[in-house]
Amino acid sequence: MANSPEQNKLERVLHHFIDSSYRRGSSDGIYMEKLLSHLSGNSSYLIDLPVCKEWIQKMVETWKNNTPEPSLTAFALHFMGLVVSDWKRFELLQVTDVVGQVSDLLKHQNCDNSSVKLAYVRMLSGLLKHDSGCKWIVQMGTWKDVLRFCYENQSLYVLRESRNFIVELLDRLGGKEPELPISIMSHIFSPLFTKDSKSNGKIEGSQPQHLTSTLELACSILQASLANLSPVMPGMIEQLNLEALIWMLLINLDGDNNEEQAGKVSKLLALVYFTSVHRETDENKIPQAAVKAMEKKIYNMLALHISRRSVSNFMNTVLQCQLCWHKIAEFVSINEQTEIKHFNFDTQLIALQLMPMLGCFRTKFTDNECVELYINKLFRLTSEETQRLAYSYRDILVIQENKHTLAHQAMLSVLQIRNIMSRELAVIAYQAFMYTLKDFVYEEPNMDGLTGPDYVIQHPELLGTVLDGLASIIHCFHITWHESVETICLFSFTQLLLKNTTLSPKLSVQGLQLMQVAIQNFMPPNLALLMNTLKGSTIDQVGPILQKRLHDVSWDVRDSALEVLQVVTSIAEIKFPAFQEHVLENELCPLVLVLAMDDSESYVRASAIKCLCAMVRVPRFWTDCLASQRLPSKMMVILQGESEGIVRREAAALMKEIYEHHKFLKAELGNVFMAMAFAAVSDLHWEVKVNALHFWEKVIERQMSDQGMIDGVFPPVTFSKENRKIVLLTENEVKVRLNKVLGELARIRCLQVLLLALEDHDLQVVRKAADIVTTLTDVLARHGLVPDTETPKPLPDLVSNCVKPANSNFKGVYDSFGCEVDTCLITACKVNQTKMTKVDTGEGKTSSVRSRLLDDSDQVIEAIVNETDMNLLADVYRDYLHVGNSVSNVSTKFNLDTEVNVGAEEFLSAISKLDLSEMVTQKTQWLDYCTSDLGSLLDDILSSHADTESNAVDCY
Repeated sequence: MANSPEQNKLERVLHHFIDSSYRRGSSDGIYMEKLLSHLSGNSSYLIDLPVCKEWIQKMVETWKNNTPEPSLTAFALHFMGLVVSDWKRFELLQVTDVVGQVSDLLKHQNCDNSSVKLAYVRMLSGLLKHDSGCKWIVQMGTWKDVLRFCYENQSLYVLRESRNFIVELLDRLGGKEPELPISIMSHIFSPLFTKDSKSNGKIEGSQPQHLTSTLELACSILQASLANLSPVMPGMIEQLNLEALIWMLLINLDGDNNEEQAGKVSKLLALVYFTSVHRETDENKIPQAAVKAMEKKIYNMLALHISRRSVSNFMNTVLQCQLCWHKIAEFVSINEQTEIKHFNFDTQLIALQLMPMLGCFRTKFTDNECVELYINKLFRLTSEETQRLAYSYRDILVIQENKHTLAHQAMLSVLQIRNIMSRELAVIAYQAFMYTLKDFVYEEPNMDGLTGPDYVIQHPELLGTVLDGLASIIHCFHITWHESVETICLFSFTQLLLKNTTLSPKLSVQGLQLMQVAIQNFMPPNLALLMNTLKGSTIDQVGPILQKRLHDVSWDVRDSALEVLQVVTSIAEIKFPAFQEHVLENELCPLVLVLAMDDSESYVRASAIKCLCAMVRVPRFWTDCLASQRLPSKMMVILQGESEGIVRREAAALMKEIYEHHKFLKAELGNVFMAMAFAAVSDLHWEVKVNALHFWEKVIERQMSDQGMIDGVFPPVTFSKENRKIVLLTENEVKVRLNKVLGELARIRCLQVLLLALEDHDLQVVRKAADIVTTLTDVLARHGLVPDTETPKPLPDLVSNCVKPANSNFKGVYDSFGCEVDTCLITACKVNQTKMTKVDTGEGKTSSVRSRLLDDSDQVIEAIVNETDMNLLADVYRDYLHVGNSVSNVSTKFNLDTEVNVGAEEFLSAISKLDLSEMVTQKTQWLDYCTSDLGSLLDDILSSHADTESNAVDCY
C-alpha cells in the first residue's frame, strides 16, 4: 500500500534532521515543537510507522559518534517518549536496548541543558503509561535520575515535570507492588530524618538547598495524592510513621534562624494530616470523629506557632489548611441526628485568616454598631476552641510593629482562595474588606489620630488590595444587600475615596473600577423608586467626580472614567432615567466628544467613541447635545484619517448606532454611504470592516422596513407613505417593492460592498458578509427574485478557474487563496498612480485624497525598496499630522472604483452562482490548513532548508 503524502513528508523531515549537512535554522525550534504537538494529537497514528523506530535507532548511532546540538537532542527524546508510550513499540525498541543506550549516553555526557533534561523526564513519563515501562524504570533505577533533578536548582519546568513524574510513579506502583513505593518514599524522606535533624532540628546542614528541595518534593507528592484521592498514600504514611516523625522535626525547629524551614515543615505536616485522615472503606466518606481528631492536631500545630510568635507561619498554615479542606470537604459526612452544634471547619479557618485585618480596624467596636454586629456574627460562627486560639493570636498581633503588612498578607491569602470558598465565606470576607475600606474614606480623625487621606498616604498598598479584593469578590459571588447590608455604603465609599486629591493614578483607576462595579450591582435604594432627580441622594457627586477624572493627566485614569460613564449612560436609557439630567447638567457629552477627537492616547479616543455609542441611544442626549455636534462628519474624518484601528473600529460602530436610532441629514447621507463603503472594503483592520458591514445590515433592514416589511415578512396590507393610503401587498406588489429596495441598495453601493466583502482576505469579514447576503437572498428567493441557475458553487468559475470574464465591470485582484481572481468594482491601479477623489465633508468644502493601490505583490516590494528611508518617514509623519485636524483636510486611501457600480441584475446573477455556506467552509478549512495542518507544517520545514537564500529577505 502506497504511503500517504504526510508519511512521505515526515520521513523526509526526520532523515533531514540526522543528515550530516543539517544546520539548525532560526525557526527549527518552533517547527519541532509544533511537529511534536501534531504527533501527540490528531496525527498520533504516524508514530506507528516503521520509519519512526528506524529513525530513533539511527539517531542513537549518530549520537554515539557525535553529540547533537541540544535542540535536536531534546526533540529526539520527546519523539522517543511518544514512541515508547505504547508497550508494543517499547518492546520492539528494547530488542536492541535503545532506551537504555539513550539513558547511558545522557549520564556519560553529563548534559546540563534544561531543555534536554525536560525532554528526558518526559520520555521516562511515556514509559509510565504501561507496566513494562514501569518495571524497566524500577529495574534500571532511572527514577533516581529524575529525583536528582528535583534537588538541583534547575528551571521551573524541569522541577515541575520531575515532581509530577515521581508522583505518577508512586501512583502506578502503589496498587501492584506496595514495597516499591514505600522504599521510594523512604528514600525521598530520608534527608529529613537524620540523627541530627531529629535531635536538634539542624536540617540546614551542608546542603540546605537539597533539604529544601526534599520538603518541596514531599509536599508535591502529598498534594497530588490528596487531589487524586490516592488509596495507597495513607497506608504508606502510617507504615513510615511520617506523622510522628514530621511533628518531632517541627518541635525541634525552634529559633529565628529556622523559621523559614519550620514554615515548610508545617505545610508538609498539614498535608500529612489531611492525606491520612480516616476514610470509611465502603463509601470513601470521612466521619465527623475523624475530622474532629484532625482539627485538634491542626490547632495544636497553630498553637505551637503562636507560642513561638511566628505570625507568618501561622497565616501560611491556615491558608494551606483552607486549600486542603477544599479537596476533602465533599467527602465529609454530616451527622444530622446529633444535638451538638456543628461548626464548619472552613468557617473557623476564615475567621483566623481575617484576624490581622480585624486588628487594623481604626474604628472601635463599641463605637460602631455595624462593626459590633459583624464581630458578634463571627463569635456565633466559631467554636470555643477557635475563639481561644483567636484570643491567643490577637495577643501577639497587637504587639507586632508591622500590623498593616500582616493585614495586607491576610487579604492576599483570602483572595487566593476566592475561587474555592463558599458563598458564606465570601460574605464574611467581603464585610471585613468593607470595614477596612471605611477607614480610608472618612476624614474625621480616628483612634490613631489619622484622617482617611492620611491613612491613604501611609498605606497605599493596603488600599489597593482592598479595592481589588472587593471588586473580585463581587464579580465572583454577586453579593446583594440581603446578604450584606454593607453593600449599601459601597457607592458612597468610592465617591469619598475618589474625591481624595492625593490618590495615585493606580489607586484612582482601581477606585473607578470599583465605582463601576457598584453602579452595576449596588444602586442606592432611593434610585430603585425611579426618582427623576439625583439631588439630595447619595450619588449626586458622580458627575463632578467623572468630570474631574476625565481631565486627569494619566490616560489610564481618563480611560477608566470613560468606562464608568459608559455604564452610567447605559442604565440611564431605561433603568435609571434620573441619570440623564445629571449627565447633561455636568456637560459630560461635549467633554466625551472632545476626548474622542483630540485625546493624545488612542485607547482613550476609542473608549470615548464607545461611550458616544451608548449616548446616542438615549434620545435626550441626542436632542439636547449630540445632534448639533456633527458627529457623522467627525466620524468620517476618523474613518479616513485615523491611524489606529481600534479607534476606527469604534467610529464605524458609532455610525451604525446613529443610523439605527436617528436620521442623517440628506446633504450628508451620500458621503456617509461612501465613507462606510470605503471602510467595509478598504480598511486594513478586519474589525472595522465587520462593524461597517453591521452598518450596511441596518441599511438593508431600514430599506425593507420602509417598503412595509415587519419582522422579516410582508404583511397582507401596509400604509404607503408615497400614496398616503393603505395598500394591499400582493405578490406582484411585493416584487415591485423588493426591486425598489435592490435599486436603492445598488445606488448607494451596498450591493457592491457585499460582493467585495465576500472576497475579503479576513475570514470574519467573509462570514459577516455571507450572513447578510444569505438573509437578503432568503427574502428575495421567497418572492421569486433570485434567478434559477445551475448547482451553486462555493466560488464562481471566474474565481476558481482564475479566468477573466468578458464583462468590463470586473477587474483583477488577488483573493486569500493567492491566485488572481476577477471580482467586480476593484480597479487595478498602477504603482504610484495618484487618483483625486472629491469627498464632501458636510462643511461644504472638499478635500483631495490620494489612493495608492498596488496591484501586484512584486511591485509593492519594489516600490518599498525604491523609496528612501527619509521619504518613508516623511509620509508617516505627514499622515500623523492629518489626524485630529479640521474635517476638511483628510488623506484617504481607497481601492473602491467610484465610477463603476453593481446593478441589481448583476448582484442577483452573482449570488445565484454562489454557495455561501460552502465558501465560508472552504476558506475556514484553507485557513486551518495554513495554520494548523501537519502537511502544511512539514512543507514549511522542508522549504525552509531547501534554499538557504530563501530567507535572506531585506525587509523593513
